[in-house]
Amino acid sequence: MKVMLYACLLITSLSLSACGGKGKPYIENPYENQMKDFTHIGVNAMHEERWKSAEQAFSRALQMAQLLSDPALEARAWYNDAMAWKGMGNIVKAKHALQQGLQISQQYGLFNSGKRAQVQWVILQDGKGELPKLEANLPSDIALSLAYILAKKKEFYTAEQAYQHVLRHTDDEKSGLLLQARAMLGLAALPADFKAMQDTPWLKQALKLFRQVGAPKKTAQTLMMIASSQRYPVEQRRDAAHRAETIYHILQDKRGEALAKESLQGMALLEGGEHE
Repeated sequence: MKVMLYACLLITSLSLSACGGKGKPYIENPYENQMKDFTHIGVNAMHEERWKSAEQAFSRALQMAQLLSDPALEARAWYNDAMAWKGMGNIVKAKHALQQGLQISQQYGLFNSGKRAQVQWVILQDGKGELPKLEANLPSDIALSLAYILAKKKEFYTAEQAYQHVLRHTDDEKSGLLLQARAMLGLAALPADFKAMQDTPWLKQALKLFRQVGAPKKTAQTLMMIASSQRYPVEQRRDAAHRAETIYHILQDKRGEALAKESLQGMALLEGGEHE
């Protein structure tokens, strides 16, 4: 009888443990998981500069965020959608998406989301509007956008500080390496008086990172910067222009391909032409 009673108590104890008697059960939210999945797909497409695919994924992520009724997720989803529209060159829809994200950020006190949309709004407005300050806790992606518009406004000293901020505050994940490489391109493009290194080290490092993560259009952009830099030997510049031309041709980027050919012509070269 005692043995049977002990067995029943043991079974009861195990049953309670298996049912989560010692902790709260995990409840899976399908909409949150779908939003994460669509966002991941969109980010990967954006890294590969497949903007239409990115927008389609971000649009679905936005729908999931709206079903969740989570302001923070919705604000970020609107921002991602805006960046995809911007990548496709549709500034009207990019501005609309940014306005939606900015409105939600301001309403719910989402400071970083607000700053992120604020900087991009100024970029889309060709530098018109108020920018957030460069602060120690500013996320790296915001600092990168801030550096870009500051450089366009010829505020080179602050732009250099913002680019350096990006290099100091990013990790070695794919997104972090892309931010670092883009900051290096920005540093290389600054006037000589406003950067710690000359063009060559920044461009070499950026090219290495873009090749590492797989960003062909950014790789071509870096190669074009090398082709136009007088700091490189002419043979290296010529090779860079040819490589950029090949990438643009494969990507069916007619404008980029034309610029690469123009660069070669500027070095007194045409395909199969005379060497300097």
